[in-house]
Amino acid sequence: MFQRVHVPILGLVENMSVFVCPDCGHKAHIFAHGGAEEAARRLRVPYLGAIPLHEAIRATGDEGTPLVVAQPGTPEAEAFAAAARGLAGQISIQASRVVPVLR
Repeated sequence: MFQRVHVPILGLVENMSVFVCPDCGHKAHIFAHGGAEEAARRLRVPYLGAIPLHEAIRATGDEGTPLVVAQPGTPEAEAFAAAARGLAGQISIQASRVVPVLR
């Protein structure tokens, strides 16, 4: 869709990539895994990261407080921060391509 309307794709993020059991630490890929990374390769766009399926993400979102503010330093918050850093980098690259040169 974005390609058809000429909107640049800045990258892909895999949402709900893995569930880590809070009791035993077992990792389960409930919705499969790696689809966004493969799609990014196929589309030749950056893969920005994976966001886990975690209760705190839902809870803090429902409360209106971003997880990176409510629980900084957690693996879940770091996943968001890493994806945001990658996105910021891509925005910077795109902006540098369209900013006119001042004379």
